[in-house]
Amino acid sequence: SLYSWSPLSGLSCRTCATPKASPLATTQYVVTGTNSFGCADQDTVIVTVIQPFKMQVSPNDSICIGSSTLLQVSGATSYSWSPAAGLSSTTVSNPVANPTATTRYRVVGYDGFNCFTDTAFVVVGVGQYPTIELGSDLTLSTGTLHPLSSAVQNGPLRTWEWKPSTDLSCSTCPLPIAHVKRDITYTVKATTPYGCSDTDTVSIKTFCESAQVFVPNAFTPDGDGINDIAMVRGKAIVTV
Repeated sequence: SLYSWSPLSGLSCRTCATPKASPLATTQYVVTGTNSFGCADQDTVIVTVIQPFKMQVSPNDSICIGSSTLLQVSGATSYSWSPAAGLSSTTVSNPVANPTATTRYRVVGYDGFNCFTDTAFVVVGVGQYPTIELGSDLTLSTGTLHPLSSAVQNGPLRTWEWKPSTDLSCSTCPLPIAHVKRDITYTVKATTPYGCSDTDTVSIKTFCESAQVFVPNAFTPDGDGINDIAMVRGKAIVTV
């Protein structure tokens, strides 16, 4: 009998009965066998070649303690995550992670034929919730410039948001100055780099007093630069 194989790529010989196949990619080989009478027949065989692979894993993430995040990986047939602490599963491609402390997870991917593996890492940062205290409510005279100071725990803080911004020197800084003109309540939302937030409020009640306005009973308009103009002096004057 005579044999003829095609394609020749990856074969040790074209006409032998038992060639060795070492293709670089999955290949379908066709063999034609012919007997001494010239009768021929064909058959095929597929040689599957498993290639190395590269996984894609979700980026590092941050959560507040008690919260969770979804981890995702692709590119392999099966997976093994470690450590198991805080994971809903160690063998799926998309486990839910809710660790109680910052954790670096490792995932190993397999191709299903035990030929190749790939390893990737993802860090889940865990932050504490901050606490912010603006202190007791205030009673201030109109016209007062009062800094809205706060006490913070479990910082540092990344962003500040004051509402309303009415009569404030700024609405996104840690220490705005309030120009007291009327009764008002301010609320601040403070957020850490982990995205954990806390809020607090402070109310300001206003009052007027006689010492806030001074009206001079004399002036000297003689051009010497001293007391040349009669001027009502005070804070938060609306009408004269």
